[in-house]
Amino acid sequence: MMDLDKIMESFYACAEGNPLYNAFPEKKGVHPFSSGEEVTEPYHEIWNKKAPIEIGKKDTTIYIHVPFCRTKCTYCPFYFKKSSEEEINKYFTYLKKEIEITAKSLCDNNTPIRAVYFGGGTPTDLSSKQIKEIIASLKSNFNIAPDCEITLEGRVIGYKDGMIDEYLEGGVSRFSLGVQTFNTDIRRSTGRLASREEIIYTLNSIKRANGAPLVIDLIYGLPNQTMETWKEDLNIATNYVDIDGVDLYQLNVIPNTVLFDQIHNAKKFSPTTTQQKADFFKYGKDFMAQNLVRRQSLKHWGYSNRERGVYNTLTRYGRDCIPLGNRSGGKFTGYSISQAGSMEDYYSMIDRGIKPINTLTKLPESDNFFSELSGQIDDYVGFNFNRLKYNENFQNMDKKLSRLLTQWEEVGIISKGDFGWYKLTESGQFWALNIYQKLKGFISMLKEMENGNSKMKSEHPHAKMMGGHSHGEKMGGHPHAKMGGHPHGEKINEHPHAKMGENPNKGKM
Repeated sequence: MMDLDKIMESFYACAEGNPLYNAFPEKKGVHPFSSGEEVTEPYHEIWNKKAPIEIGKKDTTIYIHVPFCRTKCTYCPFYFKKSSEEEINKYFTYLKKEIEITAKSLCDNNTPIRAVYFGGGTPTDLSSKQIKEIIASLKSNFNIAPDCEITLEGRVIGYKDGMIDEYLEGGVSRFSLGVQTFNTDIRRSTGRLASREEIIYTLNSIKRANGAPLVIDLIYGLPNQTMETWKEDLNIATNYVDIDGVDLYQLNVIPNTVLFDQIHNAKKFSPTTTQQKADFFKYGKDFMAQNLVRRQSLKHWGYSNRERGVYNTLTRYGRDCIPLGNRSGGKFTGYSISQAGSMEDYYSMIDRGIKPINTLTKLPESDNFFSELSGQIDDYVGFNFNRLKYNENFQNMDKKLSRLLTQWEEVGIISKGDFGWYKLTESGQFWALNIYQKLKGFISMLKEMENGNSKMKSEHPHAKMMGGHSHGEKMGGHPHAKMGGHPHGEKINEHPHAKMGENPNKGKM
């Protein structure tokens, strides 16, 4: 029989030292793949039968993947194709065909589309005319809601004079730029092209057009980044450019990337320590608070009331997403989808008039509950089991987890509030993904026991994945399963709807 008390202790946080630095042995910033079983029935039969019925039961978005880049950043694990005019034009033609094929397969499903997201890769490697035509095709084939947020992600180098107005005229209603850092030397060392001056000029040019909110992302933990350069990045974003929102993310150094090799094999750079990451995180959070920048979620701050981030919010909660494009990913009730892995397969399936599905995974019934929990932690910087949707089969969690939650409170990573809320402390915010994964792992284990598997050995996979002696990081959790790694929204190493490269991966800037 399993010793539940002993297993619970493996989910405890470290009780010694500063919890900001060592609450758990390892800090990671990306949701692993969600659990699920690949279906054995023909994928297209399931899509054609279930998608028209299921899509729309939840808020629905569209993700469009553009897998082209001019250069590949050293930290990027995602699949991409080198930009060429001929290949881009061919892809654009097939993407429009896929839009029509997908809409037709949904049998006049009139679900309002709440958000559209152009991700990559580098979507701005498409011309502004091509972006405009794709949006027009979406509006012709889907029920694009009047307030649909259409985000165009791109590199700074992709916004030339005149293009911004053309994007706006074409229907883009939100711009997201991958700045990462304003420091020219650090940017160049990671394969980024634009200089500090070019970035500032482009951001202010977009803002002067005044047609759509503009958000950027900044990353901490980059090679040769210091606290001084991080402070400068935050100061420029807040006081020297006019933007509507900013995401602050931790860099994740992933195997099979150039940066991983530079750190672990060539020894060109030293890895950023957990304490350094925690200090970057704390300074960023405190800087935003001191400058009265409104916090909209765990990693996102808004400088104005124009920034909504609809796609990101719906993604965090695991809402339906229709995938379009090579190596894109999506989700509809009960299933996750990944699309054709090679351009050849992508083009071939579209030529045959079928949606280019590569894999279709049946998600467990608990996926809705855990997607809600993930979104709640990110949006509210805390969690409340009683306020979650889809909690019918997850009653009395506060009581069942009381010892674990009390230990976390004693260590200082959560604090108990009123009406069932547990708020993440400053330390807990830094370790938020670990907290989510451990909640998911322990609750999953309890549910298996309740469902008659009480004779599980102490090596139960959830215990093993989440624990060890104090906490591994293998537990799945991302609401979009095999689609992608960017757990909560849109930034590097985290985007949920783009497949990584040939190794274990998918696509983002």
